Amino acid sequence: MFNDLPDCILLHILSFLDTKRAVRTCILSTRWKDLWKHVPTLTLSCSNSYYVHWENLKCFSRFVSWILSKRDASTALHAVDFERRGLVDPNLLKRIVKYAVSHNVQRLQIHVKCEIQHFPSCFFSCYTLTSLDLYVGPRIYDQITLFPNSLKLPALTSLSLYQFAFPVDDNGRAKPFSTFNRLNSLFIDSCIVLDAQKLCISSATLANLTIQTKYRPVNFREIELSTPSLCTFAFNELFLNPMWMIPWLPPRDDPTVVSEPMVRRRIRPAPCIESLPDKGDQATRPVCSVATAVQV
Repeated sequence: MFNDLPDCILLHILSFLDTKRAVRTCILSTRWKDLWKHVPTLTLSCSNSYYVHWENLKCFSRFVSWILSKRDASTALHAVDFERRGLVDPNLLKRIVKYAVSHNVQRLQIHVKCEIQHFPSCFFSCYTLTSLDLYVGPRIYDQITLFPNSLKLPALTSLSLYQFAFPVDDNGRAKPFSTFNRLNSLFIDSCIVLDAQKLCISSATLANLTIQTKYRPVNFREIELSTPSLCTFAFNELFLNPMWMIPWLPPRDDPTVVSEPMVRRRIRPAPCIESLPDKGDQATRPVCSVATAVQV
C-alpha cells in the first residue's frame, strides 16, 4: 500500500518520526533506501535514560554527525528538534545550529545541557527562521549562557528562551529583542540581565508575553515595556523577589481577565493592576503577584 503513495506523501509521514526511526525505513525496499535523506525535518532526540551514560552519549554524537553528513544537502529544512539528556559537546551543538541555518530552517528547537559561554551572532543569522525555542542549560548552576548582542532573524515571530544572560548597553539597559520586527510571542524563563539592570522589551507587533522563573530568580530591577499590540502578559515569579515595572497597561475601565493556576475569574479592574499607573505614566510600582496572567 505504501509503495503506491508518491514520495511527497511518504516524506510527510516520515517527518513525524524521530530521525533514527526514519533512517531505519531504508531496509524496507530499494525505493526507501535513500528516502529518509530528503525528509524536511530532523528530530534528534536522546531523552531515554539509556543514553545518559557517557559512552552512549558519544555514540549518539557520532550518529548525529553521520546523519548530517549523509542527508541530502539540497533538501531544505522546515524544522529541527534537538533534545538530549546529559552533557552535549559544544562542537556538536554548533554544528547542528550551523547546519540548520545553512539549510533555511523555519522552526528550531534545542533543549540541551552544554558548556558553552556564548553563541556567536552569526550562528543565528537566518532569514527563514520563524520560531526559535532555545534552552542551553549549564552543568553547574551558577553558570549561564550569554545571549548574542544582535541577531539577524527578520522573519522570527515566536521566541522562547531559557537560562540566558542579556548584556546591557552603556545606559544599563538590556534590549535583546529590539531587532525582531515581526515578533508575536515571547517566552523567557529564568533569564537574567548582566549587572542586574533594566530589561527593555520594545515591539510594535508583540501580542503575547510570558516571563517566569522556573530555574532561577530574576535579578533585574526593572522591566520596561513598549508593546502597543500586547494582548496577554503573564508573569510567574516563583521566588517571590520584589521587582519594579514601567508597564504598558490597559485602560482602567476595560474589563481584565486574570488567570491563576486552576482558577479563572473576570474582575473589574484586576487587583494586580488596580493601583498601577495609566498608560503613559512613568511612575513605577513593585509587582508582587505570583503566577498571574493579564489579558486584554
